Amino acid sequence: MLATSCSPPQSANQSQPAPADAIHVTGHGVDQASGICDGFTLTDAQAQQFFAKATAITPEQMHADYDYLPCWVDGTTTRGGARWTWRIRAGGTAEVTPPGGQMTFLGCKSCDDLFQ
Repeated sequence: MLATSCSPPQSANQSQPAPADAIHVTGHGVDQASGICDGFTLTDAQAQQFFAKATAITPEQMHADYDYLPCWVDGTTTRGGARWTWRIRAGGTAEVTPPGGQMTFLGCKSCDDLFQ
């Protein structure tokens, strides 16, 4: 979403925003303690790879087609001077929020290599 095309998506059918100027991981954590999350983190480069591979999905697709895992990595990206926030989960999903905008969801079925 942050590494490709033109304007912020409001739904899974709209295009993705322009390339990001910078993608930075700012933290990581878990919703609830679980051994499955031991050591889960991503580098800035891995987060960028996730966004390059991910596609916009609906909340329904997120719940039906992806595993929910309590592990997450938070971060920010800047694009044209605007700061976006995001949270990538170990199940291959992300929540992305533009400044003053509506949260969108991403999914990546080909990102397993990033989460090992």
